[in-house]
Amino acid sequence: MSLPDSTVKPCRECPWRRSAAPGYLGPHAAEEWVDAAHGEARIACHMTARAGDDDSPEWGEHLRQCAGAARYRANVHKLPHNPEVAVGPKDPDVFGHPSEFITHHTTEPRRTA
Repeated sequence: MSLPDSTVKPCRECPWRRSAAPGYLGPHAAEEWVDAAHGEARIACHMTARAGDDDSPEWGEHLRQCAGAARYRANVHKLPHNPEVAVGPKDPDVFGHPSEFITHHTTEPRRTA
């Protein structure tokens, strides 16, 4: 079975976007997301995932790959060995370095007086 294409563009809430809400990562730490993006894993778009999807090795037709993660891979020049794992295109609105993603999602926002 071939894997579904990625979503067309990153969702407004996509954690890979520079404008994402800090810390909005679901059950995984920022470092885990970066490791997944730099590995061979397909990364699901949170907007298409359903409860229980993590428990199944098969992807249903409803599940799409994350366009934000795909664009992050292009930005950092990561080309997975599996040609069915989504990559690109480059996107300046998506993080371009692991430290940017990690810092954005782990640093407490500054409060103004």
